[in-house]
Amino acid sequence: MTDREGEIVWQATYRSWGSIEQLVVDDVELNRRVQ
Repeated sequence: MTDREGEIVWQATYRSWGSIEQLVVDDVELNRRVQ
């Protein structure tokens, strides 16, 4: 996911079978609602 300036603010690397290998999250305001 990128911000308005195109900088990466959320990135994940996954292993086989979907387990997370690396998760990088910067300060980001997310105005979305998931139901």
